[in-house]
Amino acid sequence: MEAQQWPLTAAATHTLLAIAASASPKGAGAPQPKEVVKLALKELLVRGAYRIQIEKRRFGKAKVTLYPQQAASLPWPLATFDGALRPHTPGEIGSVIKMARKYRKTLIKDVGELFLGELTQRGLVEQRTEKALGIFSTTRWRRTASGDAWAATATQHVQRLQGLPSEAESDPHSAARAAAAAGALALMVPVALAV
Repeated sequence: MEAQQWPLTAAATHTLLAIAASASPKGAGAPQPKEVVKLALKELLVRGAYRIQIEKRRFGKAKVTLYPQQAASLPWPLATFDGALRPHTPGEIGSVIKMARKYRKTLIKDVGELFLGELTQRGLVEQRTEKALGIFSTTRWRRTASGDAWAATATQHVQRLQGLPSEAESDPHSAARAAAAAGALALMVPVALAV
């Protein structure tokens, strides 16, 4: 029997793990969206929505150009992010994101909120609005009990992925099954991508 593949995107999983546990009395603010955007872009590449071409330069950093591919079936948060990037491709990754942000000033924040929405829709996190100093409203996030269980499973997958290089040498079939079951979580563990 094959293990079922992890259903969340890497960005949503990162967000889930960054949010306070359900036992936290106050919860916590939303995680910084920059890492979420990086994981979302990596996942768009892995899912085949884009390809990259790397040109080595004699001096300075390599030029990384993002080319659109045939859009695959994507989960809605990734599809929305894809829709913001696609009109500005092909181009260097930095300038593509810069142009997308020019037309949508809050793009980075919006992408972070998309993945929070995915988690809320699945019932894994809940939003709480509280008054700070009795005047200002503050939005806090907290995992639900179900979200805690999913976070524990995600943590187990991440720990297993971190041990994949040594496992691949001794039992390559088991390592392949673990990587397949982890799905997009492999993007969160760079050493797992080298296997």
